[in-house]
Amino acid sequence: MGEDNQFFTGGLGLAAIGFAASMTGRMSTIATTLARRYLLITLEVTSKDAAYPWVLSWLRAHGRPQLLSVETNLHKGVDGSTKSLFDFVPGPGKHVVPYDGRLFFVDRTREQQAVALASDGKPWEKVTLTAIGRDVTVFERLLDEAQGMALSTVEGMTIIYTSWGSEWRPFGHPRPRRTLKSVVLADGVSDSIVSDLTEWRDSQEWYHERCAQTPLATCIL
Repeated sequence: MGEDNQFFTGGLGLAAIGFAASMTGRMSTIATTLARRYLLITLEVTSKDAAYPWVLSWLRAHGRPQLLSVETNLHKGVDGSTKSLFDFVPGPGKHVVPYDGRLFFVDRTREQQAVALASDGKPWEKVTLTAIGRDVTVFERLLDEAQGMALSTVEGMTIIYTSWGSEWRPFGHPRPRRTLKSVVLADGVSDSIVSDLTEWRDSQEWYHERCAQTPLATCIL
């Protein structure tokens, strides 16, 4: 009978330990959920968003990631020569980046089985940035800075766009802007083209007024 009591007591002890461990796990999950909801802010940027390459370059500039991905850009010179430029950005994985007096916990993930629709076949990706606090404007400042950095790298460059479904996306890499004098045209042709473009640019109000009176399907600006 004593041995039965020992086994019974031992069984109760194990059950109590198991129950306590289960409750601890649940409390930890609840605490994590509450912390994420009330103490943390998170921003998700997917590879379908125009800001995605800006954010990657911003992360490279502000952090010191040891896990890197390379993006190779081929630039063609006026003489036809090609130069390869290598841009290193944070690779898939977890990173920590200091900004605005706080630490951002960054997680870049890549879907191996899916690719972005209507794109060039690159894998679908996303970057998630998490920080302590409730001030969402920190992400606005971050994105503004990332955009400014991206625009500064293509200042004075020519960007070619192409149609992907219902939107326009950059095609290829920015190229050095050519001067009009480098284009061989008959006398007077370049002046005529510049005059037409200037007139079109200065007439945007006229085009918008006509567009407002035209069915959307046939209105093209």
